[in-house]
Amino acid sequence: MRSLAGWLALCGLLFASRAVAQDEFASRFDAGVTAYNTENYELALSEFDAAYKLRQQVALLYHLGRTHARLGHREEAITFYRRYVAAEASPDAPRAAEVTGELARLGASAAAPGLLPSLSGDVRLIPVHIETQRHRPLYTAGAVLLAVGYTPAFICGILFSIVGNDNSSSSRGSIQSGGNVLLLPVVGAIFTGAAYREVGWGLTWALTSGVIQAAGFAMTIAGALTYRKVTVIGERITLVPYVAPQGGGLLAGGRF
Repeated sequence: MRSLAGWLALCGLLFASRAVAQDEFASRFDAGVTAYNTENYELALSEFDAAYKLRQQVALLYHLGRTHARLGHREEAITFYRRYVAAEASPDAPRAAEVTGELARLGASAAAPGLLPSLSGDVRLIPVHIETQRHRPLYTAGAVLLAVGYTPAFICGILFSIVGNDNSSSSRGSIQSGGNVLLLPVVGAIFTGAAYREVGWGLTWALTSGVIQAAGFAMTIAGALTYRKVTVIGERITLVPYVAPQGGGLLAGGRF
């Protein structure tokens, strides 16, 4: 029971670290909006900039542009407004009108000279942006490696705990203790030799399952705490199934 509780606590810690990282972007963005609405533009600029470093969402270009404009940073405001116009495929009408008006007030056009090439024919520009995301491949590989190392230890731990209960020999306590320790994730395979009082047993588990579990655990933590830049094409698309008298299918929604 204690080993199960330890394993659940470990999983909870890993998922909690991921949730904290996910909430940081939202808290930064909300703090920026609040600061902007209270006319604390310096703080708003700092929060929006921090949020953009975490996740390069197109909407943040708009917020950065208007915050720079309120601070009197003309060139920065024009740059971010133009980047927003170039990246946002289908802005809502009020925001598009606001950005166009702001650029006109700042004495600039929506597109910088030479920013977009001359296109002919049926050509469609797809918005591309870069997001800072957690290192999911490293996190996933670590979780798989941890599971691979822990599964045989868990199975053998259960079996040796049963053998220890059914064995009436003088080694009953050491067998059962070794099995119980083996159920502990990561550290169990390393310290089971001390409980079983057998050097060969302990070295075998420590150098195989113990090393694999430790490496998997380290990779999982590193993946949860490490960020990398990922190129994202377009916006997220939502697929919704539907049923009609003539048949059914999927509806695609979102901006793309």
